[in-house]
Amino acid sequence: MLAAIKTTAIPIAVSTARFFFSTKGRAFVPSFTMTFDLVITPAGRITTRQIEQRQKRGESTRGNGTPNVRWSVVAKAFASNQAEGLFELATASGLSSFTPSCIYWRDFAGRYLTELCHAPNGATQVAAIPPPESGDLNALLLNVPPMQGGEYVSCEHLENIWRGLDQWVRNEVTSSGEG
Repeated sequence: MLAAIKTTAIPIAVSTARFFFSTKGRAFVPSFTMTFDLVITPAGRITTRQIEQRQKRGESTRGNGTPNVRWSVVAKAFASNQAEGLFELATASGLSSFTPSCIYWRDFAGRYLTELCHAPNGATQVAAIPPPESGDLNALLLNVPPMQGGEYVSCEHLENIWRGLDQWVRNEVTSSGEG
């Protein structure tokens, strides 16, 4: 019993970092990485919230192309435009530590991009991609995971997000001149 007490770690909060001291007096700092969660504001906008998670073994958190850098690109896109954020989330590779809300919105945007790729488009203009039918929107609504602001999501809201993503993509294609 006494041996178990000597090896117990006691968490002590120091500023924003977390340090742990064992009763033997040795300090250690567990590996944490910052990642993001997606939340819905009362106005119905998807935005990011930074969260701290334990780092997985072998996962790098520094340098170009690593999870934190990639998540930062996605978060910056959401800060600029909700549709741009969804596009970045759906097309980003190498991201890890997905929360259920990130998986949901990544799949939502991925579904839009799949529809876009299968749509017959003219050589100079991308046609509008209609939102899923009401039955599909209801199914999407029923699959919204627990998330902050999830109570603000409705079929109408999902349809508006789809239309916003569609408009943003078509504007980007038009402005690139590649149609």
